[in-house]
Amino acid sequence: MSHNPTGIFCYGFYPFNPTKGYPHPARYPATPRGPGNGAKYRLTVNGPGVTPDVTVVVPGLHEFDRGNAADVAYEQQQNALLDSIIGVDRLCRQH
Repeated sequence: MSHNPTGIFCYGFYPFNPTKGYPHPARYPATPRGPGNGAKYRLTVNGPGVTPDVTVVVPGLHEFDRGNAADVAYEQQQNALLDSIIGVDRLCRQH
């Protein structure tokens, strides 16, 4: 779900407890979910009213390696990009 008022959506590809901060059924297990790494990702955004939905499929990345300078540089570049568009939204600052 996008955040109000910014419209930003974020998902962390790291283990997290799905019962903290998210709607969930009563007695839902609080076991951490994995990082969500995949070979590719399909993103769909619903348009308002009769506006068409927008869908894109993007390839996944290889497993992140903290010892790989290129991986670290790419992570920093993407974090800087997110920071530049995030505005007042404080929910997507997990890096």
